[in-house]
Amino acid sequence: MSFCKFKASVICQQLGYNGARAATLKSQFGNLLSTFAFNNVKCNGDEKTIENCKYNNTDDCESYEAAGVICSNTVRKYLKL
Repeated sequence: MSFCKFKASVICQQLGYNGARAATLKSQFGNLLSTFAFNNVKCNGDEKTIENCKYNNTDDCESYEAAGVICSNTVRKYLKL
């Protein structure tokens, strides 16, 4: 399953941005450790956090399979941490 803009949007909003410009695949920002916390993530786009999306934590990914996000450059006025 591909990492879609719905998932990227949830992550960017969680980080305090208005939304996502793009979702990236294949470790575009560099290889990571091959242990992933979220696998096969499925979001509708209306979740408040990535943890509210459906996912499993069975790790079968390689270090070059990481997904990433490019967030909009607009930050929401109020950010809750």
